[in-house]
Amino acid sequence: MNNKNYESENKEIFEKNEIDLKELWKSIVRKKKIVIISSTVIFFIGTFNTIKNRIYNPVFSGSFLLLISDPIDKSSEAEETFYSNIATNKVSNNVPTLITFLKSPYLIKDLANENNLSSDSLSNMLQISQIKIANEFADVLKINLRINDLDKGQKLIKDLSEKYLNSALEQKRKKLEDGIRFLDNQAPIIKKRNQEIQKNIAKFMVDNLSINPLQDGVNIKDFEDELNKKIITLEQSIKKMLVIKDKVSKGLLSATNFKETVFFEGGGLEISSDGNAALVANIALENEIESARSKYTEESRYLKSLKERLNEIRPRLIQSQLSSLNEAINLKRIDLDETKKQKSKILNIFQKQPELINQYDSLKEELESSTQNLIALNKAKEQFQLEIAQSTVPWKIISSPKMNPIPFEPSIPKGIGFSGLIALIIGTLLGLVRDRFDHVFHDPGEIKDSLNKPILGNIPFLSFMESIRESQTNVLNIFKEYTESKVIDKEKNYERFVWQESMRNISTSIRFLNTDSKVKSFAVTSSSPSEGKSAAVILLAKGLSDLGFRVLLIDADLRKPQLHYRLGLNNIQGLSNLLTNPKLNFEDVIQTVETGNNWFVITAGQRVPDSTRLFNSKRMSDLTT
Repeated sequence: MNNKNYESENKEIFEKNEIDLKELWKSIVRKKKIVIISSTVIFFIGTFNTIKNRIYNPVFSGSFLLLISDPIDKSSEAEETFYSNIATNKVSNNVPTLITFLKSPYLIKDLANENNLSSDSLSNMLQISQIKIANEFADVLKINLRINDLDKGQKLIKDLSEKYLNSALEQKRKKLEDGIRFLDNQAPIIKKRNQEIQKNIAKFMVDNLSINPLQDGVNIKDFEDELNKKIITLEQSIKKMLVIKDKVSKGLLSATNFKETVFFEGGGLEISSDGNAALVANIALENEIESARSKYTEESRYLKSLKERLNEIRPRLIQSQLSSLNEAINLKRIDLDETKKQKSKILNIFQKQPELINQYDSLKEELESSTQNLIALNKAKEQFQLEIAQSTVPWKIISSPKMNPIPFEPSIPKGIGFSGLIALIIGTLLGLVRDRFDHVFHDPGEIKDSLNKPILGNIPFLSFMESIRESQTNVLNIFKEYTESKVIDKEKNYERFVWQESMRNISTSIRFLNTDSKVKSFAVTSSSPSEGKSAAVILLAKGLSDLGFRVLLIDADLRKPQLHYRLGLNNIQGLSNLLTNPKLNFEDVIQTVETGNNWFVITAGQRVPDSTRLFNSKRMSDLTT
């Protein structure tokens, strides 16, 4: 509920504060004379001032275009080094800062003094803007000069263009000289740093016994691959020997001899075993047995003796061969163990290589960077020296400086248009202000909103009442001629009809104004004199009388009474006499109006010095009640 009330209150406040455009327009229309006259006067004053300044105080405009970068040679910018940019404090063209510098007293002070101007006044005459090409800002500045003296402007704009070019060259030389000094100061520091890095690289090589850790890592990896191959070969050789040993032990195979080289730290040893004698003897006996079998029987003593000798030699031969094989296998295993130890050492060395490589690469990168910096520094220094020798102006005038002989300001079309706009605005404001302080109600709605009271009715304006204030004639006679005229006049007929309807509406409103107690009297007044009270009250009384009401009209304006003039009555005795003379009765001062028996009037009576005291008297109170 509270929210609804709050919203309702806010809505009412908003509606009260809302600007009513219709009311503003009505105010302007009501005060159109003031608006038109004031606007016309201001317009002519503004137009006259524009033409006067055009003739006696014209402003001439001149300009030239200044190119602040080289649009063709961009290679030099791409080749510029870090040190050349730092040494010359070079940054991208900051146009707002550059414009401020071009208008600063630091640059134009001498030129201003030569032309009897202050730095501030010359700065105010200058307008500098960046040219836009294809919706993009170009490195071109438009220098515009506005001055009252055409001849002085011609000289000043030419001197200004030369001043900018000379200043650009001077600033360039100063930057290059400062840059060379900066590079000279930096060179010893970079050389010292370069030497320190070289010493660190040499110390690194000595400490790690390595010239190039990356190549050492490659060599170590290759050696590891060779050791892996050797380990595989030895393991395969041992497996083969074990197979041979098994066959020899079973008498299925005979081995001759072996030769093996065993490696160890510090060198190697070649070991060999000879088993050819036993084997040859064994083979000879077997051949002899085969030959004897072709000559002798198996039971012969000679063949049996050969077999016995063979049986004696063979076990010794097998034992000798197995011993040789065992010795060869052991030697192979020793060689395998030594190879694996070498591989383990190589792996330990290889694991340290990445860190060494990183340290070495870091030192090399520092050395390379330092060397490049030293080369760039020397190159920048040579470039600066070459540019100083060339003395090339960095800026160019691409549009020659010239002044337009036709005045730039004031522009007559713009001045007339501006004067018209200002005149209209000021005239409208004056009309609105005048209407705001004009304490007159212009329609019934304003009365209702201001007084917050209901409106009982409207008394219309009648054309015949327009001039009665000055003539002080009898209103009833004029009204009679107006209503009884036989001339057909649609406008008068319409006014008569509207007036009659208005009177009926007022009488109806008064009749139903208060249902509890009947209204018998009411006052007609105004906030200031000459607002039409007398005419209005006569029309109201006339209308109510014609409708059958008994009407008593009392003229309470004791200072400037008007009713007796308007109604053609005498003012010998009236309200003032009744209030001051207790012997007079109410009926003694009443007069009857000629138009009817139900309309009576009490005029104001003789003038009195203190009318306010009479209105506050008891006799006045008894009269009104």
